[in-house]
Amino acid sequence: MRLSAILWIVTAISAGCGGPKTFPVTGKVTFKGQPLVGALVEFETTVDGKRVTAHGETQEDGSYKLESPGLGAGAVAGQHKIIVSPPGREPGGRPPPAFDRRFQSYATTPLSFTVKPEGPFVHDFEVTGPRR
Repeated sequence: MRLSAILWIVTAISAGCGGPKTFPVTGKVTFKGQPLVGALVEFETTVDGKRVTAHGETQEDGSYKLESPGLGAGAVAGQHKIIVSPPGREPGGRPPPAFDRRFQSYATTPLSFTVKPEGPFVHDFEVTGPRR
C-alpha cells in the first residue's frame, strides 16, 4: 500500500510539472499603417483536446510579447488563431480605433500563425477597418 501511495504521488507530481513547452513570439500590430497601442493580442490553439492561449498587450510602438498563463513566456507549438481586442478608452482620451469586429472573435478572425518547436518567432500583422 505504501508503494502504491508513493507511485501515485510521483505520478501526480510528474503530471503537474512542466506542461507544454513554450516558444518566444513577438511582433507588431498596426491599424491603417500606424501602431495599434494598448490592444490585447491573443493566440489560441488546442493541446491534447484542451484550449491553450497566450496573450500580450501592444505597446506604444505596436509591439507585443506573448505570455502563456501557467506555462511561461511565449506560446506553445501548433496552429494558432489570433484575435485582437481593442484598447479601452483612457479617461479624457480619444475613443479606441474602430477596427473590424471579425478580428475580435476566434470564430471569425482571418488571422492565424503556426508556432513550431524551434522559435523565436516574430509575427507582425495589421487589423483593418470595418467592412462596408
